[in-house]
Amino acid sequence: MPKSAWSVRKVWPFALGFLLLLAASTIDEPVLEWVRTWNETGFGFCLDTFAHYAGLGSLQIPALLVFCLWGLRRGRKWAKPVALYGVLAFIISGVLTQVVKHLVGRPRPSTGLLPMDVKGPIWDSDFHSFPSGHSATSFALAALLGVVFPKARPYLYLLSLLVALGRVVGTAHHVSDVVAGSILGILVGLPLGFRLLKKIQGSDCAEQTV
Repeated sequence: MPKSAWSVRKVWPFALGFLLLLAASTIDEPVLEWVRTWNETGFGFCLDTFAHYAGLGSLQIPALLVFCLWGLRRGRKWAKPVALYGVLAFIISGVLTQVVKHLVGRPRPSTGLLPMDVKGPIWDSDFHSFPSGHSATSFALAALLGVVFPKARPYLYLLSLLVALGRVVGTAHHVSDVVAGSILGILVGLPLGFRLLKKIQGSDCAEQTV
């Protein structure tokens, strides 16, 4: 493959991510006003609650390990590598998110401050809106597992999308926060997913477990 073609393949995901983030930032305030009405409904409350708990590492990691333990008990050779790479994807996306959060210091919608009224570097969690950690870890795991289990891919991404949407509805994040977190998670999860797939190819067919 020509070097120029390889360079384009490496750059275009970042360029696309930047454009999506830029587009999302232009609708932060209008969308916030719209979702505030959702937050007072039963649907909004349920979505907010689901997103809060489904995006927590204290639920994501145990769920991953239970799934891998189930695979291990069935003699699937992918179980241990999936557990290892899954935890790694969670840690990398989570750490990167926290670093950016503390450096940027963007106010959460719940503070009532303007989205661009950044205060970073800062330790106050009210100013840790950008990017969304729930979205980052959810999409990192979805991207990684989606490579290994293609049949489950749509459901994994749907769950991650609901987590991201719920964080906006609950006024914990702006739209651009969850877009940034989602992009970060995918950029972490996909490369790890392809490395994981190479590792388990030839051992067991991952498709059989879904």
